[in-house]
Amino acid sequence: MVKSCERCQEHGPKKINERAHPVPVPVKPFTEIGLDIKHVTPSQSGHRYIIAAIDYLTKYVDVRAITVQKSAEIALFLYEEIITRHDGCISILFTDNGRPMISELVNSVCRKFGIRHKTISPYHSQSQGLVERFNRTLDSCLKKRTDLEKHNWDQYLPATAFAYRLIKQETTGRSPFYLLNGYEPQTHFDNTVRPLDVKEPSFDLQLRIRTTIQIQHLDNVRKEALNKIKKSQDLQVKRLKIFNPKKEWKPSFNIGDIVRLYRVRRTKENVQVIDRFDQKWWYCSK
Repeated sequence: MVKSCERCQEHGPKKINERAHPVPVPVKPFTEIGLDIKHVTPSQSGHRYIIAAIDYLTKYVDVRAITVQKSAEIALFLYEEIITRHDGCISILFTDNGRPMISELVNSVCRKFGIRHKTISPYHSQSQGLVERFNRTLDSCLKKRTDLEKHNWDQYLPATAFAYRLIKQETTGRSPFYLLNGYEPQTHFDNTVRPLDVKEPSFDLQLRIRTTIQIQHLDNVRKEALNKIKKSQDLQVKRLKIFNPKKEWKPSFNIGDIVRLYRVRRTKENVQVIDRFDQKWWYCSK
């Protein structure tokens, strides 16, 4: 399906061999998160930026569209979407050292809730690899919208984030939603399943048994995900021994093939929700 979808071919992620930058993985959800701001083309409602936060263990993401890139927006997002929404304070917050991120307001929120704020140079954003990869995924998803929908990308932002939370991650083997909550979200298919009847005499007993089993299962699943993440990081480190920066994949085109011209000029287009490839062309000569 993906190979036959024209939009997916244009805006799907590009696989690039890159050196690994393993980060110590926490053992509890929302202990350490990375936070970043992405600049996008303005929507019809005036939103120009996306704040994104991702948990380093579960890969769970929270996003919000904002109109201005100010410290007040960051502090409000941190308090409303992270601290209060996930029932507790994080231990470490990773951001770049941009002016809004290191403002006194953001630092005061961190001090008040005992959060250790670690900054990373924007010139070495690979250290924020997890949130950077999510930004690329988010950018790809928004670009796959039709031209009419791209002007209202902020309306599709919650649904895009929700879809990301349901995708099984390669490093953990589970979806972010499942690792955080211990169950998959209910869909319209689940409405056909008979729930527990609160009027039954054995309801309390059934509830206690089900809760105990779910808690034990969730604990085992998180331990399994943690081990998978560490194994994945170890594998990436081993690959460094055979990493060849000069090695590159060169596609072979034949005369008469239909190709698309990639936009190589780096301009302000990079922050816009526009197509990465130009119109179709015929490959005429080698």
